[in-house]
Amino acid sequence: MNIMLRGNSGCDISVIESSGKLIVKKTSRDKRYNDRLYRQYVKQKSFTSSVFSHTETYGFALEDGRASFTMEYLNGMTMAEALRTLELSQIPGLGSVMMSVIPQDIRRCESANDAFQDKLASLEKDRRMSRFSVSDAFKHLRRFDWSWASGSPCHGDLTFENMILKDGRIYLIDFLDSFYDSWVIDVAKMLQDAELGWHYRYERMQNNNLVIRLLCLKESMLAAISAHPMGRQIFETVYHTLLLNVLRIIPYCKDYVTKCWIDRQITYLTRILDETKERVL
Repeated sequence: MNIMLRGNSGCDISVIESSGKLIVKKTSRDKRYNDRLYRQYVKQKSFTSSVFSHTETYGFALEDGRASFTMEYLNGMTMAEALRTLELSQIPGLGSVMMSVIPQDIRRCESANDAFQDKLASLEKDRRMSRFSVSDAFKHLRRFDWSWASGSPCHGDLTFENMILKDGRIYLIDFLDSFYDSWVIDVAKMLQDAELGWHYRYERMQNNNLVIRLLCLKESMLAAISAHPMGRQIFETVYHTLLLNVLRIIPYCKDYVTKCWIDRQITYLTRILDETKERVL
């Protein structure tokens, strides 16, 4: 058996049967993606967490110039789908678990500021940015001090599609190499779904039960941030990163729905950052 699934821009995903069990195989589409896939393999294989569960990762291989690695197949439900049916009483605890990726001891890190500023500089040079009104967004991001985004292990693409609920545990899949590894990348990615509705952007009719669950989840996540000794710095860093994430989608935007989503979120997030700046001043 060999079933092809939807993969990301650089990989093909398939489910195959081996020795009587199902495994997932992730394969680069061409050799240009081989190095990135290897970094993702190393990140996923070395992942440890006291909160999230480990997806067993098997071997890495090169075949006909294309890299691949295999991992266990999880017969569970993505967080994106589970949030449609979870009991409302379960949501606050879920938000607390997600926010446990934030370290208790956060210190300034100048290398973080350098990494984010370098990423901004390269993004600003991309001609595809001209399709959107991004000048105000870049102003916010350029003048921000990113040094509170201290380095730490991170998933790299922790959207709700990459979180699997199974037997009451949360498993992480599809780790991604990032321009910088930090907890703030993961927190911003989770809010990209919980607050901005990234995964649900194609749905024409809003399900009120889902909207309520997402709102409850967002509020529990923000409450956990607020309760942290460095809450203000975390909030500002996360929301600037969230805006950066939206801008990073622009070069890959190929449809009208996503374009409208990006326009809305740039307006929404810049307003939040303006209001936050006014409160601080």
